[in-house]
Amino acid sequence: MSVTVSQMRAHIRQLCEANGIEINFDRHASASYLSDRNHGAVLAPEICIRPVRSPRAYAVALHEIGHIGRHQRSQAVLVRERWAWHWAKRNVLDWTAAMQRHADWCLESYKRDDSINTQGTNPPHWERPADESFRKR
Repeated sequence: MSVTVSQMRAHIRQLCEANGIEINFDRHASASYLSDRNHGAVLAPEICIRPVRSPRAYAVALHEIGHIGRHQRSQAVLVRERWAWHWAKRNVLDWTAAMQRHADWCLESYKRDDSINTQGTNPPHWERPADESFRKR
């Protein structure tokens, strides 16, 4: 299956719109978090991603969406990262070998960083209630 970058970009927008996730584009970083865009009334899910211009950027965007879901309350960073990549792989239009290499590289980078492997080093990400989980259609 050959998916165009335009289709990848549209897929990210569709997933975010369907799940109430705000997208902010940044050339330098990727992140997912709760934003205070409602001035304290409600914390809302938000991802910060590079513009989707390649399959790798698409995979990273899916990974960040994956952080807004199950298993993100774990104190173990590696558990959160692994599940975010698992979600990305389950929800991608077409998972490629290059995407898998990048996911593997990212996970290995966490394993190499001893300071991150200790439990409780990073606060947990927001978790969507179990009855509202993201699922591939």
